[in-house]
Amino acid sequence: MSCSVCNKKNLRSSDCVTCDICRGLVHSECAGLSKTEVDCIRSMSRKIHFYCEKCDIVATINGLKEELANVKYELNELKNNQSKVIDDHDTSKKLSEEDIINEIEDRNRRATNLILFNLPESNAVNSDMRKDDDKSRCQKIMIPESKSESVKIMNCVRLGRLNDDKIRPIKIIFGNSHQALEILKSYKRKENLYLNRDLTPRQQNHSFLIRSEFRNRIEHGENDISLKYRDGIPKIVKKDLKENL
Repeated sequence: MSCSVCNKKNLRSSDCVTCDICRGLVHSECAGLSKTEVDCIRSMSRKIHFYCEKCDIVATINGLKEELANVKYELNELKNNQSKVIDDHDTSKKLSEEDIINEIEDRNRRATNLILFNLPESNAVNSDMRKDDDKSRCQKIMIPESKSESVKIMNCVRLGRLNDDKIRPIKIIFGNSHQALEILKSYKRKENLYLNRDLTPRQQNHSFLIRSEFRNRIEHGENDISLKYRDGIPKIVKKDLKENL
């Protein structure tokens, strides 16, 4: 078997990483991976995936297909609940195919971001120092030491105006969507620090409707249901069988 990048044969396993899709070998140097990144990929308990160049395109396409299916599902849910949130006679607010396209574009723009809630405001004396302090604390809280070399926070932005009575959430921007998703999946909540995706307004509305429906059903005696979150989006499931309702 040869490296899928340089095509050299007689590969040594110690010098290579394996694609999670085609199982082909790639020199770690050809893949541009550091020793730490290679160790993380080879770890038995890893949550990091490696795709060769060809399979990365396939994985991206499959991810877009899944995202499109999720968008259509959530927008259909919103359509079914339109009577609760908009006037049926206001056709300018009706959902359309254009809404779906705009929604996908908005999600793609937000895909590199995560939102961290309840991290206390910095006591630094000016905005630049507060921003640097937030970035440093977020890096320490969210990113395991094993990923500290490969995953870097590009920017941190507090959302909203500074208010002594309220802790503002932080939008954390990563280099790409893969890094953001890996951090979200591997994050273990610390105290009351909640981490979520940067949801679009429609996703936020969908989540609000699901949580409202859940509370209403609990109040009416349905005690065998719970909320299950997938990538920051809630679903109502049975407690015992975990079947979608």
